[in-house]
Amino acid sequence: MTVTNDETVLLQLNQMTVTDTHVHCPVGTFDVAGTRWRWDSTWATDHKQPVWALILGIVTFWTVIGIAFFFVSRSVYWARVVVTMSAPNGAWWSETLLFTTPQERADFEQYLMRLDNWSLTTPTTLPATGEPR
Repeated sequence: MTVTNDETVLLQLNQMTVTDTHVHCPVGTFDVAGTRWRWDSTWATDHKQPVWALILGIVTFWTVIGIAFFFVSRSVYWARVVVTMSAPNGAWWSETLLFTTPQERADFEQYLMRLDNWSLTTPTTLPATGEPR
């Protein structure tokens, strides 16, 4: 998984590195053109009780306000995206990434869509994240 000095790293996904011309991963190095990208997103919002609310609820349990502390909760967003790259020769590699905001996940999925569309064509470089396609 070596990246030469003349290649610009566009995306680093744990053990997978995408440059403007190649995808480097533990199963080999492949040309970006011809690779296929698939991803599966799972996201949710969990409700968690803050530690301070639990402690105040226990300490002030005998009061009316103390019982109310047990109902305090906060929403925690989480997302998991499993990205799979398939090479033309049948080799594939998969990585799992975790996100803590909806915007991070949406931006990453947008970039993957552009990467998958770009890999089907043969332009010279992948457009930067902010450039229109």
